[in-house]
Amino acid sequence: MERVANPCVDPECERRADARGMCSMHYRRWYRALGREGRRLRMSPMNRFMRQVNKSGPIPDYRPDLGPCWLWMGLVGDQGYGRFTVGRTSPRNAHRWLWEQINGPASPKLHLDHLCRVRLCVNPDHTELVTHAVNIRRGTPSRWNAAKTRCPQGHPYDDENTGWNQARTVRRCRSCNRDRMRQRPKRQQANRV
Repeated sequence: MERVANPCVDPECERRADARGMCSMHYRRWYRALGREGRRLRMSPMNRFMRQVNKSGPIPDYRPDLGPCWLWMGLVGDQGYGRFTVGRTSPRNAHRWLWEQINGPASPKLHLDHLCRVRLCVNPDHTELVTHAVNIRRGTPSRWNAAKTRCPQGHPYDDENTGWNQARTVRRCRSCNRDRMRQRPKRQQANRV
């Protein structure tokens, strides 16, 4: 008989292990034997969380004074941030969940800015609660708009050529805006036809 790649922990069992290193039959027996009290002895959310954290992560080049990052080793979402689920709720950003466990609930309008610029870092000392505009302005130079010195058409973002919205959170190239306004009647004419 062939040897199973991931066998059950029971030495006499030749089935494949599914849960906790046991085959489905042995797992059901173990689970029933626990009884109601044994099943209630589950890990706390904080213990479950910390089991998925590597506290000996890299020291960020961007801010070495912060110390090592705590890297999330669990589920990662589409945006590159760690995701964590408690109970039957939908997954939340892991770094925000830990920050709220330590510091209390935060306004949903505020963002946690990663000072270390490492998305998988969940170290609460590496994050700061800021507004969305501040978070965008502080973004990494190669990715966010704050570090851009030219618009997509190549015009410079300087004092004469840069326009801002009322809240001073969005900047626009005045040269591109002038070109758009000149072409507006032509676009409106084409839309009527």
